[in-house]
Amino acid sequence: MAALQVALIGCGAIGRVQAKALLALPEYQLVALVNRHRDKAEALANELGLKLPIFTSADELYAHVTCDVVTICLPPAQHHAAVLQALVAGCHVMVEKPMALSVAQCQEMVLAAQNAHRYLGVICQNRWKDANFRLKALLDSGKLGPILGGELRSLWWRGGNYYDPAWRGTWQVEGGGCLMSHAVHQLDLLLWLIGKPQAVSAHMRNVAHDNSQCEDYVTANFDYGSFNINFICSLVHQHEEQGLYLDTVNASLDAGGIHCLQALPNGYPQNNDSKKAQLQAIVDALAPLPLSGHAAQLRHFAQVINGTAWPCGTGNEGMAAIELIAALYKAAVTQSVVSLPLASDDPFCHHETRVPLMPHFHEKKVSLATTPSLTISL
Repeated sequence: MAALQVALIGCGAIGRVQAKALLALPEYQLVALVNRHRDKAEALANELGLKLPIFTSADELYAHVTCDVVTICLPPAQHHAAVLQALVAGCHVMVEKPMALSVAQCQEMVLAAQNAHRYLGVICQNRWKDANFRLKALLDSGKLGPILGGELRSLWWRGGNYYDPAWRGTWQVEGGGCLMSHAVHQLDLLLWLIGKPQAVSAHMRNVAHDNSQCEDYVTANFDYGSFNINFICSLVHQHEEQGLYLDTVNASLDAGGIHCLQALPNGYPQNNDSKKAQLQAIVDALAPLPLSGHAAQLRHFAQVINGTAWPCGTGNEGMAAIELIAALYKAAVTQSVVSLPLASDDPFCHHETRVPLMPHFHEKKVSLATTPSLTISL
């Protein structure tokens, strides 16, 4: 099957990650780069040894190049318009997370893809890791018994100069802080593994980033009816750690392993090796993923387009993560328990009505038009 012709819009740090992944996949041929600052696109092309057209706008791209797929690696505020334009141009679209800045924008994107008969994918690279794939298989097996509780961690560290770019650290353009731009990874994983909670409560603050209007520390609770998941997200954790930790009737588990105990006559614990072996057999029966992260998801997206795989990481799934984030912001701002799903007319589902409701922890003092594209942690 012929390689899909793909253009990359946005040549910053995450654009570099995607470009490298695309170049390693025979399913794609990278045919163009787009970046507002031409020198940044040229630098990426030179770094990767590419000779291909470079444009400074999507308008130029669609006027000169016919492509099957566009992958969008722009700041979050630009996702909505860029996706709609790509769909009008007849392209399948992969967009980085967060999918958009509001549930309403996501709904428009999903509907536009349906009307254009094109696939819309949202990057969710954490699903495409062996440890999380195995965790999903264990949960789906039914052998763990009911979930009793757990904790979701999205712990990162970012220096103050992380917020120097003009688009970062503003409710209007970035859409939020650690919750919108970082925890979206782990919130997608939560939704994929155990589904949507019935209700949420949350607290947020900014404790260490005085060039950002937005939050850098969030604690929350997800109510699933029969159990609860505690959630913590921050940009101040100096031993970066992300993952879901679950306690079930038959085991406690996380991406790092399975832990099984049984009671001694006095109620204290001892290892339950036989139970662990039964559960470990489910994991051991799975072949390792041939690829992981962005490369794995981009290959799967090509298979979806070619009709050989079911969609995963769809627009609807990307929208579910944005709805959960909106509910958390509402819970933190109103200091109330917020039920899901949110009503379509909820002010927190619309960017133009949510932004005025959000607290400004600090005002931006540094706003740089462009910054170097360095290696990033994902």
